[in-house]
Amino acid sequence: MSNKNNWFSAERTGHGTKEWADYNINIGKGCSHGCLYCYASHMALRFGRIKDREEWLNEVIIYKNVTKGYRLRKGLIMMPTAHDVTGHYLPHVVGVLKKILAAGNQVLIVSKPHYDCIKEICRELSEYKAQIVFRFTIGTLDPVVSRFWEPGAPLPEGRLESLAYARSQGFETSVSMEPMLVGTDGAIRTFNGVEGHVSDKIWVGKMSLPRRRVDISRPDLLRAVEEIELLQGDEEIKRLYGHLNRHPKIAWKDSIKRHRKNGPDEAHGGKQMQTMPTMNDRLRGLDYADMALPASLPALFPLGWILATSVRHDQEYSHIYFGAAFILFPASYVTAYNCRNVLKHMEWEGPGMLKGE
Repeated sequence: MSNKNNWFSAERTGHGTKEWADYNINIGKGCSHGCLYCYASHMALRFGRIKDREEWLNEVIIYKNVTKGYRLRKGLIMMPTAHDVTGHYLPHVVGVLKKILAAGNQVLIVSKPHYDCIKEICRELSEYKAQIVFRFTIGTLDPVVSRFWEPGAPLPEGRLESLAYARSQGFETSVSMEPMLVGTDGAIRTFNGVEGHVSDKIWVGKMSLPRRRVDISRPDLLRAVEEIELLQGDEEIKRLYGHLNRHPKIAWKDSIKRHRKNGPDEAHGGKQMQTMPTMNDRLRGLDYADMALPASLPALFPLGWILATSVRHDQEYSHIYFGAAFILFPASYVTAYNCRNVLKHMEWEGPGMLKGE
């Protein structure tokens, strides 16, 4: 594959799914893995697409996405992003992938992999292997931890088996260690455990916004979230960064990329580090976005009143009205623009959920 058309190696600056790909495709709603931190189920519940988290365990095919045609796109396609490749979805996933790949597209296949499903995909799509990269999520090698956070997903041993198999069949392979389900030491062990089967990159990221995405009304889940926050605090993340940053296969997810630059640090190879906002900072940012976006809209009403009044009022005072409008309009615009940036930074444009994909 020529570098000119290799979308896998393209530099991307987006957030969420846009860190990895330019387009995303899903053919279903719901996932039997039941991951406790799941972004897709959180957003579906938030926007009333499901009644409760239990409903998300029911996997429903979106047939219009299965039967439609797919054209060549200028960019990388990721599939799936809002569900996984389970036995229920497998035949339809394979069918859609064939149409996408036959059109000449390059595809990033993302999964907490079931071994039988990966064997089937490798067999059915062997002629397209130059257009495919597998990216398997492995956030820990500890089966107890994995079963707690990802109760319906394959255990780490099975995911490693899928990773090794895909690589042995000549496919390009990658791993996502987001979310990490452990602290720095466990993450290093996981990285070392998967590295030998990876031909591309190992992406490492924190568990993002667990107090929003995990049902912390349950005491056991609240304690688990508090433990994750301690294990993945700023100092621990800096230590992880210092240990892995020089590895040629490392790639840092947006949850670890820094937002404020510090000076060069010897522990980080003399490279400039950036300090990450704390969990409380991020939650405050989301709360601000919740309130400020609708709060900025009422500013448009006095703006309209001022403009209307200035038209029908005596010319003697028209300059006052237009002056007030001149001040209010940019203020309301800046407020709305800042809210948009907060929303974008908090990754609310997640895996197709807000767009109905």
